[in-house]
Amino acid sequence: MLNLIGVHECKMDAKGRISLPAALKKQLAPEMHDAFVL
Repeated sequence: MLNLIGVHECKMDAKGRISLPAALKKQLAPEMHDAFVL
């Protein structure tokens, strides 16, 4: 299990998709860069 730390503002597009900020992406393990589930 991965624990993420911090507060990050994410924007949602018209289709309901979110874009992860660079600061949040840096906390993800390399194998999670292609897929991320909330």
